[in-house]
Amino acid sequence: MKAKVFLFIWFVLVFLVAGVVLAPLHFWRASLNQALTEEGVRLEQLEGRFWQGKAKFRVSQLSGDMLIQWKLNGIFEPIDFQVLHRDMKAWGSFQPEVDEVSLWIDGLSLSSELLNSVLEPYKAKVSGGNIVLEKLYGKWPYVESTPSKLRGNGYWEGGDLDFVISRQRDSVSLDKVLFELININSVNQLKVTSVKGVPFINASVSRQGEAELSVMPAVFELINQPWTGDMDAPVFVMTDKIF
Repeated sequence: MKAKVFLFIWFVLVFLVAGVVLAPLHFWRASLNQALTEEGVRLEQLEGRFWQGKAKFRVSQLSGDMLIQWKLNGIFEPIDFQVLHRDMKAWGSFQPEVDEVSLWIDGLSLSSELLNSVLEPYKAKVSGGNIVLEKLYGKWPYVESTPSKLRGNGYWEGGDLDFVISRQRDSVSLDKVLFELININSVNQLKVTSVKGVPFINASVSRQGEAELSVMPAVFELINQPWTGDMDAPVFVMTDKIF
């Protein structure tokens, strides 16, 4: 009798899991929208199956729709994905695992104007070339707020920067700059330099949510401001607890 009950429960579980995996994704659109709306995301379209499909989103911080497409090439293989938006495009693959997800980005391009919402409180604005991420690899544990492994590099093509200093608005044209993303001793770091390797900005976020931003003297040269201090020491350092 107990064996029959066990088999019945087993078949019910298999049926439920198969139903979730095999069901058309549009069945889940309403439920997902209830959760996403609180985060400022509206799911406009959801089609396909678990292993291959596409979704169209509208994000409150972005203008226009964002399209995400994915395809699973085989069991235990990474899932290929593509993200398309008028200010953003990305492609690569990811692989969910038992306790973390692995991510490979083969290319990402962002409009530099996406930075303006961040720069607005500082009365600054950028325009010009795109921000390009050439390669990135990371591992992100489900229970952590930051990646446990991170390695990537890219560049900003350059453009114009408008800013306010000493209550006067000014602008400069900037050349191409490079950036590197790396995890060292469980701290995720961003390093921004010139093409010749001159450091501009160093930023980091630890697993505990402690963030640090260091601005180097070479930034003052970029905006045509004098600096007579040590060229190897930061002009200023900001720290904050972000989570």
